[in-house]
Amino acid sequence: MKFSSTILEALSHHAKKTPDQVVFTWVDIKCVEQNKMTFKQVEDRSNAVAARLLKLGCEKGDRVMIAYPFGLEFLAGMFGAERLDRPLLHLSAKPQSA
Repeated sequence: MKFSSTILEALSHHAKKTPDQVVFTWVDIKCVEQNKMTFKQVEDRSNAVAARLLKLGCEKGDRVMIAYPFGLEFLAGMFGAERLDRPLLHLSAKPQSA
């Protein structure tokens, strides 16, 4: 069995092989499920973020700051920046209390 060398390669591999398999589940502070993302959704959303960054003029060496609330969309933003090999800075907000 060949292993992927990066998490992005692994995500892309599984998006092709098992696109509808849930890869991430977000739960709130009370452990109540809030959202899920499949391999295909992560792949599509992170590619969309990467495309948007390129459209905005993001160039090699630029830092990318994302300001997503805690949740699965943050992961799409993180992977999107990583697809362009851009250093990622993120803002984090205090989680909402239960």
